[in-house]
Amino acid sequence: PGYPGSAQGKWLKRLWIRDRIHDGLGMQGKSYKVPKYPLRPADYDAPDAGFRMFTQQPVRSLIVRPPRCTVTPNSTIWLEGKAYSGAGAVVRVELSYDAGLKWHPTSLSQPANKWAWQRWEA
Repeated sequence: PGYPGSAQGKWLKRLWIRDRIHDGLGMQGKSYKVPKYPLRPADYDAPDAGFRMFTQQPVRSLIVRPPRCTVTPNSTIWLEGKAYSGAGAVVRVELSYDAGLKWHPTSLSQPANKWAWQRWEA
């Protein structure tokens, strides 16, 4: 838990230990790399130098309610979701509905253990 591949377990037949970063075809460009600094949504043209090798499962967050593609006439809506980090407990989840210009806090539950998904709502 907490390391790359933790969400995609595989059976191994062979394991090679190397003294350098894997240099295979799939490791070029931004593959297996994460941004060094936060990016705005859809910032696909960020330079490769702004990324670092993926060595720990990054924070992941998802919305679970309302269901995808929900349409409502209400001016306010209740959101619920889950968040996870390979480094331990998530300390904060914020929401933005204007591409990151303004951020809004959520209520975040404590994790059941170091590797557990945490519930958030707003």
